[in-house]
Amino acid sequence: MAMSCKEVWREVSNYIDGMIAPEVREELERHLAQCRHCTAILDGVHNVIVLMADERLFALPSGFAERTRARLEKEFKSVAAAHSQDGVVKRTVEIDFRARQKQSRNGK
Repeated sequence: MAMSCKEVWREVSNYIDGMIAPEVREELERHLAQCRHCTAILDGVHNVIVLMADERLFALPSGFAERTRARLEKEFKSVAAAHSQDGVVKRTVEIDFRARQKQSRNGK
């Protein structure tokens, strides 16, 4: 009997780990040969495993954090201005943003 997509999804991790019965492996591979969706899921799970196993750290470009904060603040202000009711929402968003910014700087 042919495997369904849901059955393949349940076995993806076991398949990648090589912890699957030979008969199940054959059925799964037959399904993968015909199903692009499940093949994409298998590839995606494999890629996540490879990326998670890579312990390298990459330095962010100089000024990245500051540019990100400035852009977020601009976006928050823009949203607040668009949805402001007598400035109440805008002020609440600004206060919340400042509190989060302070927590971020303090490492919390």
